[in-house]
Amino acid sequence: MRDPRARLVPLAVLAVCIAATAACREPDRKESGAAARPAAKTTDFFSCAKSSDCVLENQQDCCPCNAGGRQVAVRKKSLDAYRAARAARCTGDLLCPQVYLCDDKASAVCGGGRCAIAGGGAAGGH
Repeated sequence: MRDPRARLVPLAVLAVCIAATAACREPDRKESGAAARPAAKTTDFFSCAKSSDCVLENQQDCCPCNAGGRQVAVRKKSLDAYRAARAARCTGDLLCPQVYLCDDKASAVCGGGRCAIAGGGAAGGH
């Protein structure tokens, strides 16, 4: 018979991984007495007219989907700007859980004027 306490260790590891993922998504709230930065121009990364306007990106936030993050469907013409905006907010030392969450069967489609993930498990996305 297996010891029921053996399940506690994997659950504790999972809790640490979830906390680490949330921490890399938290904005850096350290302000050095300077005035807050002005609001950046917002870019619409997700609008589309047809599915060929969209592309699947394997990194929605600071951690890629092969390290605990999520995939996202983005407008193809905005992909470089999306990556630059993500790089600007994901600075410093990051701890990403080593969990593979990429959906290899997912694809990017346009639905209702917005890029979205379809197929596979479609767990992530916008």
